[in-house]
Amino acid sequence: MLLWMTKATEPLPFVLLAYLAVLFVAAMACHGELARRRPPPRHLTAYYLLVASGGVIGGAFNTLVAPNLFQDWTEVPLAFTLVCIAIAMARAEGTERLKAADIAIPVVLALATALLILLADRLRAAGQVREVLTAGLPALLAYLASNRPLRFGLSAGAVLLAGSLDSGLRGPAMLTERSFFGIHRVTRAAMSEGGRPAAFHRLYHGTTIHGVQRADVASGVPVGPRDPLGYYSIGSPIGWLFRSFSPGARPRRVGLVGLGAGCLLAYAEPGQRWTLFEIDPLVKRIAEDARFFSYLPEARRRGVEAEVVLGDARLTLAAAGGPFDLIVLDAFTSGSIPVHLLTREAFRLYEDRLAPGGLLAFHISNRHLDLAPLMRAMARDRGLAAVIEEGTMGSRWAFLARSADRLPLHGPAPVGPPWDAASARIWTDDRSDPWSLFRW
Repeated sequence: MLLWMTKATEPLPFVLLAYLAVLFVAAMACHGELARRRPPPRHLTAYYLLVASGGVIGGAFNTLVAPNLFQDWTEVPLAFTLVCIAIAMARAEGTERLKAADIAIPVVLALATALLILLADRLRAAGQVREVLTAGLPALLAYLASNRPLRFGLSAGAVLLAGSLDSGLRGPAMLTERSFFGIHRVTRAAMSEGGRPAAFHRLYHGTTIHGVQRADVASGVPVGPRDPLGYYSIGSPIGWLFRSFSPGARPRRVGLVGLGAGCLLAYAEPGQRWTLFEIDPLVKRIAEDARFFSYLPEARRRGVEAEVVLGDARLTLAAAGGPFDLIVLDAFTSGSIPVHLLTREAFRLYEDRLAPGGLLAFHISNRHLDLAPLMRAMARDRGLAAVIEEGTMGSRWAFLARSADRLPLHGPAPVGPPWDAASARIWTDDRSDPWSLFRW
Protein backbone atom coordinates (compact mmCIF):
# COMPACT_ATOMS: atom_id res chain seq x y z
CA MET A 1 0.00 0.00 0.00
CA LEU A 2 2.81 2.41 0.84
CA LEU A 3 4.61 1.78 -2.44
CA TRP A 4 1.44 2.23 -4.45
CA MET A 5 0.27 5.38 -2.68
CA THR A 6 3.67 7.08 -2.85
CA LYS A 7 4.10 6.00 -6.50
CA ALA A 8 7.56 4.73 -5.60
CA THR A 9 9.81 3.57 -8.46
CA GLU A 10 13.21 3.46 -6.79
CA PRO A 11 15.15 1.48 -5.80
CA LEU A 12 13.69 -0.54 -8.65
CA PRO A 13 14.88 -4.01 -7.48
CA PHE A 14 13.16 -3.53 -4.12
CA VAL A 15 9.96 -2.09 -5.63
CA LEU A 16 9.82 -4.85 -8.25
CA LEU A 17 10.36 -7.60 -5.69
CA ALA A 18 7.71 -6.11 -3.40
CA TYR A 19 5.06 -6.07 -6.12
CA LEU A 20 6.03 -9.57 -7.28
CA ALA A 21 5.77 -10.78 -3.68
CA VAL A 22 2.23 -9.36 -3.41
CA LEU A 23 1.30 -11.02 -6.71
CA PHE A 24 2.80 -14.34 -5.57
CA VAL A 25 1.00 -14.33 -2.22
CA ALA A 26 -2.32 -13.34 -3.77
CA ALA A 27 -2.02 -15.95 -6.52
CA MET A 28 -1.03 -18.69 -4.09
CA ALA A 29 -3.96 -17.84 -1.80
CA CYS A 30 -6.45 -17.86 -4.66
CA HIS A 31 -5.07 -21.02 -6.26
CA GLY A 32 -4.96 -22.71 -2.86
CA GLU A 33 -8.62 -21.92 -2.33
CA LEU A 34 -9.47 -23.21 -5.81
CA ALA A 35 -7.66 -26.45 -5.08
CA ARG A 36 -9.34 -26.82 -1.68
CA ARG A 37 -12.78 -26.37 -3.20
CA ARG A 38 -12.30 -28.68 -6.17
CA PRO A 39 -15.34 -30.91 -6.77
CA PRO A 40 -15.54 -34.72 -7.09
CA PRO A 41 -14.07 -36.21 -10.28
CA ARG A 42 -17.45 -36.34 -12.08
CA HIS A 43 -17.64 -32.51 -12.00
CA LEU A 44 -14.03 -31.76 -12.97
CA THR A 45 -14.88 -30.92 -16.59
CA ALA A 46 -17.22 -28.14 -15.54
CA TYR A 47 -14.74 -27.08 -12.84
CA TYR A 48 -11.87 -26.60 -15.28
CA LEU A 49 -14.18 -24.90 -17.76
CA LEU A 50 -15.20 -22.37 -15.12
CA VAL A 51 -11.58 -21.77 -14.07
CA ALA A 52 -10.58 -21.16 -17.69
CA SER A 53 -13.59 -18.86 -18.18
CA GLY A 54 -12.49 -16.84 -15.17
CA GLY A 55 -9.09 -16.34 -16.78
CA VAL A 56 -10.70 -15.18 -20.02
CA ILE A 57 -12.99 -12.75 -18.19
CA GLY A 58 -10.11 -11.37 -16.12
CA GLY A 59 -7.90 -10.90 -19.16
CA ALA A 60 -10.70 -9.25 -21.12
CA PHE A 61 -11.40 -6.90 -18.21
CA ASN A 62 -7.75 -5.80 -17.94
CA THR A 63 -7.24 -5.46 -21.69
CA LEU A 64 -10.58 -4.13 -22.96
CA VAL A 65 -12.70 -2.81 -20.11
CA ALA A 66 -10.24 -1.17 -17.69
CA PRO A 67 -8.50 1.13 -20.23
CA ASN A 68 -11.91 2.50 -21.29
CA LEU A 69 -13.50 2.54 -17.84
CA PHE A 70 -10.70 3.97 -15.67
CA GLN A 71 -8.46 7.00 -16.12
CA ASP A 72 -5.85 5.58 -13.75
CA TRP A 73 -4.59 2.09 -12.82
CA THR A 74 -7.71 1.65 -10.69
CA GLU A 75 -7.85 -2.07 -11.38
CA VAL A 76 -4.68 -2.58 -9.28
CA PRO A 77 -6.11 -1.42 -5.90
CA LEU A 78 -9.44 -2.94 -6.94
CA ALA A 79 -7.82 -6.35 -7.45
CA PHE A 80 -5.92 -5.97 -4.18
CA THR A 81 -9.19 -5.27 -2.38
CA LEU A 82 -11.10 -8.12 -4.01
CA VAL A 83 -8.36 -10.62 -3.15
CA CYS A 84 -8.43 -9.51 0.49
CA ILE A 85 -12.22 -9.85 0.59
CA ALA A 86 -12.20 -13.22 -1.17
CA ILE A 87 -9.62 -14.63 1.25
CA ALA A 88 -11.53 -13.19 4.22
CA MET A 89 -14.74 -14.83 3.05
CA ALA A 90 -12.94 -18.13 2.44
CA ARG A 91 -11.42 -18.10 5.92
CA ALA A 92 -14.68 -17.14 7.60
CA GLU A 93 -16.79 -19.76 5.77
CA GLY A 94 -19.94 -18.25 7.18
CA THR A 95 -18.73 -17.87 10.77
CA GLU A 96 -17.80 -14.19 10.45
CA ARG A 97 -20.86 -12.10 9.79
CA LEU A 98 -20.79 -8.65 8.26
CA LYS A 99 -21.15 -5.91 10.86
CA ALA A 100 -22.04 -2.28 10.44
CA ALA A 101 -18.54 -1.33 11.54
CA ASP A 102 -17.09 -3.34 8.65
CA ILE A 103 -18.67 -0.79 6.29
CA ALA A 104 -18.48 2.31 8.47
CA ILE A 105 -14.76 2.08 9.27
CA PRO A 106 -13.61 1.85 5.60
CA VAL A 107 -15.83 4.84 4.76
CA VAL A 108 -14.32 6.83 7.63
CA LEU A 109 -10.80 5.81 6.55
CA ALA A 110 -11.49 6.95 2.98
CA LEU A 111 -12.71 10.34 4.23
CA ALA A 112 -9.75 10.61 6.60
CA THR A 113 -7.32 9.87 3.75
CA ALA A 114 -8.95 12.53 1.58
CA LEU A 115 -8.77 15.06 4.44
CA LEU A 116 -5.08 14.25 5.05
CA ILE A 117 -4.37 14.83 1.36
CA LEU A 118 -6.21 18.16 1.56
CA LEU A 119 -4.24 19.07 4.69
CA ALA A 120 -0.94 18.24 2.97
CA ASP A 121 -1.94 20.48 0.05
CA ARG A 122 -2.85 23.35 2.37
CA LEU A 123 0.38 23.01 4.32
CA ARG A 124 2.34 22.58 1.06
CA ALA A 125 3.98 19.58 2.65
CA ALA A 126 6.65 17.89 0.55
CA GLY A 127 9.01 14.95 0.67
CA GLN A 128 8.80 12.53 3.58
CA VAL A 129 6.41 14.74 5.56
CA ARG A 130 3.87 14.55 2.77
CA GLU A 131 4.34 10.81 2.34
CA VAL A 132 3.78 10.21 6.06
CA LEU A 133 0.58 12.30 6.03
CA THR A 134 -0.93 11.03 2.78
CA ALA A 135 0.29 7.42 2.71
CA GLY A 136 1.96 6.26 5.92
CA LEU A 137 -0.77 7.29 8.35
CA PRO A 138 -3.70 5.99 6.23
CA ALA A 139 -1.90 2.68 5.63
CA LEU A 140 -1.27 2.30 9.37
CA LEU A 141 -4.94 2.97 10.14
CA ALA A 142 -5.97 0.35 7.59
CA TYR A 143 -3.55 -2.16 9.12
CA LEU A 144 -5.18 -1.68 12.54
CA ALA A 145 -8.28 -3.35 11.06
CA SER A 146 -6.35 -6.50 10.13
CA ASN A 147 -7.83 -8.50 13.01
CA ARG A 148 -11.02 -8.78 10.93
CA PRO A 149 -10.02 -9.85 7.39
CA LEU A 150 -13.20 -8.60 5.71
CA ARG A 151 -12.94 -5.19 7.37
CA PHE A 152 -9.25 -5.04 6.48
CA GLY A 153 -9.92 -5.78 2.81
CA LEU A 154 -12.55 -3.05 2.58
CA SER A 155 -10.34 -0.64 4.53
CA ALA A 156 -7.34 -1.29 2.30
CA GLY A 157 -9.42 -0.70 -0.83
CA ALA A 158 -10.96 2.47 0.59
CA VAL A 159 -7.56 3.93 1.49
CA LEU A 160 -5.98 2.96 -1.84
CA LEU A 161 -8.81 4.45 -3.88
CA ALA A 162 -8.93 7.64 -1.80
CA GLY A 163 -5.14 7.89 -2.04
CA SER A 164 -5.41 8.14 -5.83
CA LEU A 165 -6.69 11.71 -5.28
CA ASP A 166 -3.20 12.77 -4.19
CA SER A 167 -1.35 14.64 -6.90
CA GLY A 168 1.91 14.27 -4.94
CA LEU A 169 4.83 16.46 -5.92
CA ARG A 170 3.75 16.64 -9.57
CA GLY A 171 1.08 19.25 -8.94
CA PRO A 172 -2.66 19.20 -9.66
CA ALA A 173 -3.63 17.45 -12.87
CA MET A 174 -5.11 19.52 -15.70
CA LEU A 175 -5.71 16.34 -17.69
CA THR A 176 -5.57 12.65 -16.86
CA GLU A 177 -6.34 10.21 -19.65
CA ARG A 178 -5.50 6.63 -20.37
CA SER A 179 -4.74 5.03 -23.69
CA PHE A 180 -3.55 1.61 -24.76
CA PHE A 181 0.03 2.80 -24.13
CA GLY A 182 -0.44 4.02 -20.58
CA ILE A 183 -1.64 6.94 -18.50
CA HIS A 184 -0.84 10.50 -19.52
CA ARG A 185 -1.12 13.43 -17.12
CA VAL A 186 -0.70 17.12 -17.76
CA THR A 187 0.01 18.87 -14.47
CA ARG A 188 0.40 22.50 -13.52
CA ALA A 189 2.78 23.19 -10.66
CA ALA A 190 3.34 26.63 -9.17
CA MET A 191 6.72 27.31 -7.62
CA SER A 192 9.23 30.05 -6.91
CA GLU A 193 12.00 30.77 -9.40
CA GLY A 194 14.59 33.37 -8.49
CA GLY A 195 12.30 34.72 -5.78
CA ARG A 196 9.44 35.24 -8.22
CA PRO A 197 6.34 33.08 -8.71
CA ALA A 198 6.50 30.70 -11.65
CA ALA A 199 4.27 27.99 -13.06
CA PHE A 200 5.05 25.05 -15.31
CA HIS A 201 3.04 22.55 -17.32
CA ARG A 202 4.44 19.03 -17.38
CA LEU A 203 3.47 15.99 -19.40
CA TYR A 204 3.86 12.72 -17.51
CA HIS A 205 3.69 9.24 -18.94
CA GLY A 206 3.62 7.16 -15.78
CA THR A 207 6.39 8.73 -13.72
CA THR A 208 8.48 9.91 -16.69
CA ILE A 209 8.35 13.56 -17.79
CA HIS A 210 7.86 13.91 -21.55
CA GLY A 211 7.84 17.68 -21.78
CA VAL A 212 7.85 20.91 -19.75
CA GLN A 213 6.71 24.42 -20.61
CA ARG A 214 6.51 27.61 -18.63
CA ALA A 215 2.99 28.93 -18.03
CA ASP A 216 1.62 32.33 -17.13
CA VAL A 217 1.17 32.42 -13.35
CA ALA A 218 -2.20 34.20 -13.47
CA SER A 219 -3.92 32.60 -16.46
CA GLY A 220 -2.09 29.28 -16.72
CA VAL A 221 -1.66 29.75 -20.48
CA PRO A 222 1.62 28.30 -21.87
CA VAL A 223 4.23 30.95 -22.66
CA GLY A 224 7.73 30.96 -24.09
CA PRO A 225 7.38 28.46 -26.97
CA ARG A 226 10.91 29.34 -28.12
CA ASP A 227 12.33 28.58 -24.67
CA PRO A 228 12.45 24.77 -24.35
CA LEU A 229 13.06 23.38 -20.88
CA GLY A 230 14.26 20.17 -19.27
CA TYR A 231 16.04 17.66 -21.49
CA TYR A 232 15.64 20.00 -24.48
CA SER A 233 16.92 23.30 -23.08
CA ILE A 234 19.63 25.30 -24.81
CA GLY A 235 22.06 23.84 -22.27
CA SER A 236 21.30 20.28 -23.36
CA PRO A 237 23.23 18.36 -26.05
CA ILE A 238 20.29 18.66 -28.45
CA GLY A 239 20.29 22.40 -27.77
CA TRP A 240 23.99 22.55 -28.64
CA LEU A 241 23.24 20.67 -31.84
CA PHE A 242 20.58 23.08 -33.10
CA ARG A 243 22.67 26.10 -32.13
CA SER A 244 25.64 24.66 -34.03
CA PHE A 245 23.87 24.94 -37.39
CA SER A 246 24.80 28.02 -39.37
CA PRO A 247 21.88 29.86 -41.03
CA GLY A 248 22.63 28.33 -44.41
CA ALA A 249 23.26 24.82 -43.10
CA ARG A 250 20.15 24.22 -41.02
CA PRO A 251 18.41 20.92 -41.76
CA ARG A 252 15.54 21.41 -44.17
CA ARG A 253 13.80 18.16 -43.37
CA VAL A 254 13.69 16.75 -39.83
CA GLY A 255 12.22 13.46 -38.65
CA LEU A 256 11.30 13.14 -34.98
CA VAL A 257 10.37 9.77 -33.47
CA GLY A 258 8.44 10.39 -30.23
CA LEU A 259 6.42 13.60 -30.10
CA GLY A 260 5.91 14.09 -26.36
CA ALA A 261 4.88 17.67 -25.64
CA GLY A 262 6.61 18.82 -28.83
CA CYS A 263 9.44 20.63 -27.03
CA LEU A 264 11.97 20.15 -29.84
CA LEU A 265 9.75 22.19 -32.17
CA ALA A 266 11.01 25.26 -30.30
CA TYR A 267 14.10 24.94 -32.50
CA ALA A 268 12.09 24.67 -35.75
CA GLU A 269 12.52 27.48 -38.26
CA PRO A 270 10.14 28.76 -40.96
CA GLY A 271 10.49 26.81 -44.18
CA GLN A 272 11.60 23.61 -42.47
CA ARG A 273 9.60 20.42 -42.83
CA TRP A 274 9.21 18.35 -39.67
CA THR A 275 7.69 14.88 -39.76
CA LEU A 276 6.67 13.78 -36.28
CA PHE A 277 6.26 10.04 -35.79
CA GLU A 278 4.04 9.20 -32.80
CA ILE A 279 2.38 5.90 -31.90
CA ASP A 280 -0.15 7.21 -29.37
CA PRO A 281 -3.09 9.33 -30.66
CA LEU A 282 -3.58 10.75 -27.16
CA VAL A 283 -0.07 12.27 -27.19
CA LYS A 284 -0.83 13.91 -30.54
CA ARG A 285 -4.02 15.43 -29.14
CA ILE A 286 -2.19 16.78 -26.07
CA ALA A 287 0.68 18.28 -28.09
CA GLU A 288 -1.76 20.01 -30.46
CA ASP A 289 -3.84 21.51 -27.64
CA ALA A 290 -2.51 25.02 -26.95
CA ARG A 291 -4.10 25.01 -23.49
CA PHE A 292 -1.45 22.52 -22.38
CA PHE A 293 1.59 23.09 -24.63
CA SER A 294 2.11 25.60 -27.42
CA TYR A 295 5.30 24.27 -29.04
CA LEU A 296 3.55 22.55 -31.95
CA PRO A 297 0.79 25.14 -32.60
CA GLU A 298 3.31 28.00 -32.44
CA ALA A 299 5.73 26.23 -34.81
CA ARG A 300 2.95 25.90 -37.38
CA ARG A 301 2.08 29.57 -36.97
CA ARG A 302 5.73 30.47 -37.63
CA GLY A 303 5.57 28.76 -40.99
CA VAL A 304 7.02 25.37 -40.04
CA GLU A 305 5.49 22.48 -41.96
CA ALA A 306 4.86 20.07 -39.08
CA GLU A 307 3.04 16.82 -39.85
CA VAL A 308 2.17 14.25 -37.18
CA VAL A 309 2.19 10.69 -38.51
CA LEU A 310 0.49 8.14 -36.25
CA GLY A 311 1.70 4.56 -36.05
CA ASP A 312 4.73 2.48 -35.17
CA ALA A 313 7.88 4.37 -36.14
CA ARG A 314 9.51 1.42 -37.94
CA LEU A 315 6.53 1.19 -40.29
CA THR A 316 5.72 4.87 -40.71
CA LEU A 317 9.36 5.91 -41.19
CA ALA A 318 9.80 3.25 -43.84
CA ALA A 319 6.70 4.54 -45.65
CA ALA A 320 7.68 8.20 -45.28
CA GLY A 321 10.54 8.00 -47.71
CA GLY A 322 13.29 10.57 -47.40
CA PRO A 323 15.88 11.80 -47.22
CA PHE A 324 15.97 13.48 -43.80
CA ASP A 325 18.80 15.86 -42.92
CA LEU A 326 18.29 15.05 -39.23
CA ILE A 327 16.51 12.13 -37.57
CA VAL A 328 15.88 12.47 -33.83
CA LEU A 329 14.80 9.39 -31.90
CA ASP A 330 13.27 10.38 -28.57
CA ALA A 331 11.48 7.20 -27.47
CA PHE A 332 13.81 5.69 -24.88
CA THR A 333 13.29 7.67 -21.65
CA SER A 334 10.44 5.57 -20.21
CA GLY A 335 10.86 2.43 -18.15
CA SER A 336 9.81 0.22 -21.08
CA ILE A 337 11.76 1.07 -24.22
CA PRO A 338 10.78 0.10 -27.80
CA VAL A 339 13.52 -2.46 -28.38
CA HIS A 340 12.67 -2.84 -32.07
CA LEU A 341 13.90 0.73 -32.67
CA LEU A 342 17.42 -0.18 -31.49
CA THR A 343 18.20 -3.20 -33.65
CA ARG A 344 20.57 -3.63 -36.58
CA GLU A 345 17.60 -3.73 -38.95
CA ALA A 346 16.24 -0.47 -37.51
CA PHE A 347 19.62 1.24 -37.96
CA ARG A 348 19.69 0.15 -41.59
CA LEU A 349 16.33 1.85 -42.04
CA TYR A 350 17.60 5.06 -40.42
CA GLU A 351 20.62 5.09 -42.73
CA ASP A 352 18.39 4.52 -45.76
CA ARG A 353 16.25 7.50 -44.79
CA LEU A 354 19.20 9.77 -43.95
CA ALA A 355 20.60 12.33 -46.39
CA PRO A 356 24.32 11.91 -47.35
CA GLY A 357 25.43 14.54 -44.83
CA GLY A 358 22.68 13.77 -42.35
CA LEU A 359 22.84 13.14 -38.61
CA LEU A 360 21.16 10.70 -36.20
CA ALA A 361 20.37 11.92 -32.67
CA PHE A 362 19.27 9.44 -29.98
CA HIS A 363 17.90 10.65 -26.66
CA ILE A 364 19.18 7.90 -24.34
CA SER A 365 18.45 9.45 -20.92
CA ASN A 366 16.93 6.60 -18.94
CA ARG A 367 16.40 5.97 -15.26
CA HIS A 368 16.98 2.22 -15.42
CA LEU A 369 18.95 1.40 -18.60
CA ASP A 370 22.40 2.52 -19.71
CA LEU A 371 22.05 2.60 -23.49
CA ALA A 372 25.50 4.11 -24.14
CA PRO A 373 27.27 0.72 -24.61
CA LEU A 374 24.64 -0.30 -27.13
CA MET A 375 25.08 2.97 -29.04
CA ARG A 376 28.82 2.32 -29.21
CA ALA A 377 28.29 -1.22 -30.45
CA MET A 378 25.75 -0.21 -33.09
CA ALA A 379 27.96 2.64 -34.32
CA ARG A 380 30.91 0.29 -34.70
CA ASP A 381 28.74 -2.32 -36.41
CA ARG A 382 27.40 0.18 -38.95
CA GLY A 383 30.73 1.98 -39.46
CA LEU A 384 29.38 5.27 -38.13
CA ALA A 385 31.18 8.01 -36.24
CA ALA A 386 29.52 8.71 -32.91
CA VAL A 387 29.74 10.67 -29.68
CA ILE A 388 27.74 10.69 -26.44
CA GLU A 389 27.28 13.92 -24.51
CA GLU A 390 25.52 14.94 -21.31
CA GLY A 391 23.85 18.21 -20.40
CA THR A 392 21.24 19.75 -18.11
CA MET A 393 19.15 17.49 -15.86
CA GLY A 394 21.57 14.68 -16.67
CA SER A 395 20.18 14.49 -20.21
CA ARG A 396 22.19 12.11 -22.35
CA TRP A 397 22.27 12.11 -26.13
CA ALA A 398 24.09 9.98 -28.69
CA PHE A 399 24.93 11.52 -32.08
CA LEU A 400 25.85 9.31 -35.04
CA ALA A 401 26.92 10.31 -38.53
CA ARG A 402 28.73 8.85 -41.53
CA SER A 403 31.57 11.33 -41.02
CA ALA A 404 33.14 12.52 -37.77
CA ASP A 405 33.17 16.15 -38.92
CA ARG A 406 29.37 16.15 -38.83
CA LEU A 407 29.27 15.42 -35.10
CA PRO A 408 28.41 18.26 -32.67
CA LEU A 409 31.14 18.73 -30.06
CA HIS A 410 29.99 21.88 -28.33
CA GLY A 411 29.50 20.60 -24.80
CA PRO A 412 31.83 19.09 -22.21
CA ALA A 413 34.11 16.19 -23.04
CA PRO A 414 32.29 13.20 -24.55
CA VAL A 415 31.06 10.65 -22.05
CA GLY A 416 32.33 7.10 -21.75
CA PRO A 417 35.38 5.08 -22.79
CA PRO A 418 36.86 5.14 -26.29
CA TRP A 419 34.74 3.68 -29.06
CA ASP A 420 36.98 0.66 -29.51
CA ALA A 421 36.43 -0.41 -25.86
CA ALA A 422 34.25 -3.38 -24.97
CA SER A 423 30.59 -2.63 -25.60
CA ALA A 424 27.23 -4.36 -25.58
CA ARG A 425 26.39 -7.05 -28.07
CA ILE A 426 24.56 -6.06 -31.22
CA TRP A 427 20.77 -6.19 -31.01
CA THR A 428 18.78 -7.64 -33.89
CA ASP A 429 15.10 -8.26 -34.50
CA ASP A 430 15.74 -11.85 -33.40
CA ARG A 431 17.86 -11.12 -30.33
CA SER A 432 18.04 -8.29 -27.78
CA ASP A 433 19.24 -8.11 -24.19
CA PRO A 434 17.99 -5.08 -22.20
CA TRP A 435 18.83 -6.92 -18.99
CA SER A 436 22.56 -6.54 -19.65
CA LEU A 437 22.17 -2.74 -19.75
CA PHE A 438 20.25 -2.51 -16.49
CA ARG A 439 21.51 0.09 -13.98
CA TRP A 440 22.02 -1.95 -10.82
